[in-house]
Amino acid sequence: MEVTMLPTCYTKPSLSKKGEIMTNTTYKWPLILGVIIIASIGTYAFLTMQDHRSATEKIGDAIHELPQGLDKAGRQLEERTPAQKLGDAVKDTGDEIKENTNP
Repeated sequence: MEVTMLPTCYTKPSLSKKGEIMTNTTYKWPLILGVIIIASIGTYAFLTMQDHRSATEKIGDAIHELPQGLDKAGRQLEERTPAQKLGDAVKDTGDEIKENTNP
């Protein structure tokens, strides 16, 4: 009698009522949902994070932005969240596209 050893990672598939082999997709959904929830919480925490720059850092950033205009330099002096900064960047990009495409 010959005995064969199965690998330790082998799991015997279970049979459903219809005799079909069940896949492990039913066990993946809670994992996928958990990853989505954790990513959502992390994204929310990042986008609502406080601005921890000191006054000298804000002034330095404002001086650095002066060539782009006074309004952009003035924004550097305000306390803004990353979401607000992202919104400003999107707005600025949209304005630049309008300026470059208008004849």
